[in-house]
Amino acid sequence: MIHVDIGCFVLMGGEGESGLQIDACWALLLSSTGVTYHQQAGGLRCDHPSAEGFLAPVQGEATEIAFKTDNWGWGDPPSVEEVSEVQALVRDCQLLMMVPKTFDSSRPLAPRHWITKEYSIDLDQDRMDQAQEAWLPIVVPELNMKGWLVYENSD
Repeated sequence: MIHVDIGCFVLMGGEGESGLQIDACWALLLSSTGVTYHQQAGGLRCDHPSAEGFLAPVQGEATEIAFKTDNWGWGDPPSVEEVSEVQALVRDCQLLMMVPKTFDSSRPLAPRHWITKEYSIDLDQDRMDQAQEAWLPIVVPELNMKGWLVYENSD
């Protein structure tokens, strides 16, 4: 099993440096990959949840989602109104994945055979009791997958 700290792996580096954009969201999709990702979450509580899977970029309002959830996980549970506001922001996000356009068994990884596809995501209402800042439960209905929406920890 490989263990990866999301904060070090994904969020390091500024513009023009190695690493990925800080004010971005990522989907940690649950899958048997042999790679476990860890994330500092929960605001001042500094929880360290982890999950096995893979990361995929998400287009959306990471800064606004982080602002709306900065006290989730260490204070009172979020109100119905707060959850609704965040759910609307998450529904405006798009998960980006490379998918096969066509399949040619002689050249399965040829670039012309792959396209970027956008998938809708939503908060996973069945796991909202596990929601905390920088670690929100999501579902990708079209792929029948669950995961976590992760972003820079704001504590």
